[in-house]
Amino acid sequence: MKKLLLFCVISVVSLLFITFNVKTNKYTKIVFEMPVNRASQDLSGTEIGTITIDNPTKVVLQIKTTGDLGEVCNINSVSEKNRFAQHYKTTNTNTFNSLGLTNYKSVYTSVYTPFIECVYDYDYFFKNQRNILNTLESSEQIEKVYVLGEVKREPCLEYAIDRVGARQIYQSRQYSGYDVKIGILEAGVIDVTHPLLEGLGYVVLDQPNKEEEICEHTTKMASIIAGKIGIAKDAMIYSAQAFDTPDNEVDWLIENGVDIINCSYATSNANGYYDSESAYMDYVVYTYGITVVACAGNTGGYVTNPGLGNNVITVGAANFSMNGVADFSANDTQQLHTKPTVIAPGSSIDLSRNEYYDSEIWDGLWYATGTSAATAFTTGIIALLMQEFSYLKRKPQRIKSILATTATNLEGYTIKGFNGLYLSQGAGMINYQNFRDLPYSKCKERDVIGDFSSDVPVFSTSVTEGAPGVKIRLTVSWLGTGYEENTAVSFNNQYIVKIVDNNGNVFAEESCKNSTTVFIYYPMPSVADYHIKVYQIGVRMVAKDRLAVSYYTYR
Repeated sequence: MKKLLLFCVISVVSLLFITFNVKTNKYTKIVFEMPVNRASQDLSGTEIGTITIDNPTKVVLQIKTTGDLGEVCNINSVSEKNRFAQHYKTTNTNTFNSLGLTNYKSVYTSVYTPFIECVYDYDYFFKNQRNILNTLESSEQIEKVYVLGEVKREPCLEYAIDRVGARQIYQSRQYSGYDVKIGILEAGVIDVTHPLLEGLGYVVLDQPNKEEEICEHTTKMASIIAGKIGIAKDAMIYSAQAFDTPDNEVDWLIENGVDIINCSYATSNANGYYDSESAYMDYVVYTYGITVVACAGNTGGYVTNPGLGNNVITVGAANFSMNGVADFSANDTQQLHTKPTVIAPGSSIDLSRNEYYDSEIWDGLWYATGTSAATAFTTGIIALLMQEFSYLKRKPQRIKSILATTATNLEGYTIKGFNGLYLSQGAGMINYQNFRDLPYSKCKERDVIGDFSSDVPVFSTSVTEGAPGVKIRLTVSWLGTGYEENTAVSFNNQYIVKIVDNNGNVFAEESCKNSTTVFIYYPMPSVADYHIKVYQIGVRMVAKDRLAVSYYTYR
């Protein structure tokens, strides 16, 4: 199997030009041929970095010829043969030599046609295919490139980062998770010797009476969050293997002062009911202010625990093209509130390559798929935000509120759930740049303490950007104590959120319906000042709510 092959070629364009094309070019010259039926697959307009070639065998390069040799169906005379041979041999050889290609197994430059056949070892080509294709695409000397192999459209990590508006920060490493502590709680511990993790800041819980296992899945999640090509590579990782109930492991994470707990796992009983796992995480968030990020699950149906926690940021997965929700991403509950909270990239994220920097860190082939990968992705983004905005530490209600408010709509964003979030995708795809651009004045918080009246708002603020075409996204989030296990009986306070004009007319409203998040997405109908008002309703359940309100307006 290790003998599959491929190609390569390109002219010497200026380094700046090549670099630019690596980032922005689209494939217009690349044609893929299936090994079985040789059926061509046109990739015109395909973004560079969104495809992967599986089982490639060879690459055939069609060179642009210089000079018109005329149509010659039969080359009979020696002089004619020599003329063709001299032209194509010289052109093809010079073109190939100018490319500076290395590490190919064999190459054949045609004597009588403008073609070069280049064969590569499979592993080498798979590792370097994007650089090769980018180079070929940029070459002015190449007419077409024919690649024999199967093509898969699968995003690499940096492409996913592009889709959530974090390219600039990721490339510059202006923020990289420094001074942020992240707990990874899973059914195994990380492999600290893995090339993507080796030498970085990791602590692994050693439980003498239990036998920890190094887990590939856990290692992948750590690589997304804080690996050498990860999102927040300077964050400190604390890895703990959960045995049965995770109370001992979570105690250890609390003792070490983690800011975030990543739960890229799900309990096996996916029945949509809140259980002890979710109750435990709700308590940890409420009591210690730790941000808990959990996966929705890959059932395509009921969300799994601990993702049903009210105080938990529950993450679903986007599809391959990242314009909609993956079919496997769970989105149903029995608890009268909508999950997931947000969506993040989570379909075949390639962790083996990085086009922006350190591209030679590891030559393996490694993909992460599922809501677990989307969860790790979200955790990494939150770590960047915590480094830049340190006030977000110990403010999980604020992080949840802003993540939902600044998310972007995906396809199918139409059906509202119980608390105003949209079924299957919550508030939409996380957007790091929107989060950073949100003014501090548009994200406020307060503690709600003591008696209340349903007629007097516990929170009120004005919106001055109202105009036709302007849309508002509004999220109110607070920390609650949870549900009664396996029931829809909530222990949380309830709130109703309204958008009103100066005359008190209500234009939009949503209530929590046993949740701890209320979300509104609303197009402004007229030029006017609007007011956001939050009222507490129902029977008070706890002494204090830590409430966060954020809103985002845009055209």
